[in-house]
Amino acid sequence: MQRIRVGQPFHPGVTGYEEAIHYNYTTGGHTLILSTKNPDLSLIYDIRKGPATLALGLDEEVLFFFGRFGDQSWQKAHYNWWINPPIMRPDPMDDFHNLKDGVSLNVGLINASNGLVAALRSVKISGDFSRCLLGSVEQQIRHPFDPMHYLEVVEKSRGKYLDESSILNDSICLSVIDDSLRGNPVFSDSTCHSEFRLH
Repeated sequence: MQRIRVGQPFHPGVTGYEEAIHYNYTTGGHTLILSTKNPDLSLIYDIRKGPATLALGLDEEVLFFFGRFGDQSWQKAHYNWWINPPIMRPDPMDDFHNLKDGVSLNVGLINASNGLVAALRSVKISGDFSRCLLGSVEQQIRHPFDPMHYLEVVEKSRGKYLDESSILNDSICLSVIDDSLRGNPVFSDSTCHSEFRLH
């Protein structure tokens, strides 16, 4: 288990990453990692404390995880349960049945230029979104995994989700996290962190 701290390398010895976004769901929980070159203060603030909008899209066996923080642009990650090694694959139905208020999503911002962690945040996602997420993952388990077809679907999606309207029109669920509206049952909560553990 790796402990992640702001200001320290995301992975020891790695000093650079491609600009990308990665969502993962393993036995250690849910993570959303964004890597961008030299993130400015507005992006760091939005990741740490800005309103967050999350959406899910489903295309055949590919689950698309969309995220927008503050005034930043939408980001898109893709996921399939089969991608992780067997020991890291969770039981989504077990998590579904034990679900209380919703799953926690650990969000990290990495400076792609030097590999250092720029911001961390833990987001509590709404129960409805969590059930939609876990149910979608459970559906992936029921179908054999074809990695080549998976990559074809991902590649086709490059021209599909180009703006907010296309993302929202095709999304199967949506969650808004806004700390300024804390206490409103429609919204979820989040907490800024200086570290979290990565399994």
